[in-house]
Amino acid sequence: MSPIAGAVMAGLIVILLRRFRPRSNVHKTPYQRQQVEGRKHPPFWTRFMLIVSAMGVSFAHGSNDGQKGVGLVMLVLIGIVPAKFVLNLDSTPYQLERTRDAAQHLQQFYQRHEADLSKIIVKSNSTSQYECHPQQTVATADQLLKLMGDGNDYHTLSASQRWDVRTQLLCLDDAAKKAADLPKLSSDDKQLLSNLRKDLTTTTEYAPTWVIVAVALALGIGTMIGWRRVVKTVGEGIGKKDMTYAQGVAAQTTAAVSIGLASWFGFPVSTTHVLSSGVAGTMIADKAGLQMSTVRSIALAWLFTLPASMALAAGLYYLAAQWF
Repeated sequence: MSPIAGAVMAGLIVILLRRFRPRSNVHKTPYQRQQVEGRKHPPFWTRFMLIVSAMGVSFAHGSNDGQKGVGLVMLVLIGIVPAKFVLNLDSTPYQLERTRDAAQHLQQFYQRHEADLSKIIVKSNSTSQYECHPQQTVATADQLLKLMGDGNDYHTLSASQRWDVRTQLLCLDDAAKKAADLPKLSSDDKQLLSNLRKDLTTTTEYAPTWVIVAVALALGIGTMIGWRRVVKTVGEGIGKKDMTYAQGVAAQTTAAVSIGLASWFGFPVSTTHVLSSGVAGTMIADKAGLQMSTVRSIALAWLFTLPASMALAAGLYYLAAQWF
């Protein structure tokens, strides 16, 4: 959906600019401006809009891909060194106290609404330690509170206890999420459950500062090294004509807004998908035409990226499982 939304939004921006600023220099290409006025660079306000929208794309792209990068790094760290990273060992005594309080309040909530919850919670006979059982929320909260005790530091827990605490916290969070589906639940109770979920996950959903810095540096350095080929493909290879300033502003604004919103709501979207489809949308709106060979190449890349990534990951996992 993001490519379609990007194309439509960028196209609409160009149409609106054509409607309300039909004679503006913003509709010229750098070559046209140089031929007419002897200046290749855009006018001040056009340049300002281009720079600001480009900054917006950079910020939104870094935020969205940064979230995915940090998440992947944390998954790897938890898998390799679970004792160190399953819980935030730098959690403050206040955070641990809030976590205990949240477990107690969720336990009380389930006890108060036991009859109603039994109607929406599907009971499972599975005994797997890797599955959460919402019908056992009260017992899970008891186990968590017993494990945490009155301690103010996760360092006092053994490696296996830390893993158990994480598992129980995630299961309680899942239980709170399911409880929010109760019919006729008051707004106060919904807000309570939302707050409880935040407190339950405050020591599990985290990332050390060095991980955030490392991911940011990787994104920045990678962009500095490999930007040229992508820019040429998106900027020169999609449309049959050179891009106008208006098309650049429209595509960049679309990418910045849509990716920024996706980051805010936690949706994983592709900057390249949105930006390239935005450029295509501006070309269609300006009746400039599309280079179908490039469009086909981009579409095929989109189509095969997901299954190829899945197959590669599955193959590597299988080999690792066999060797180790």
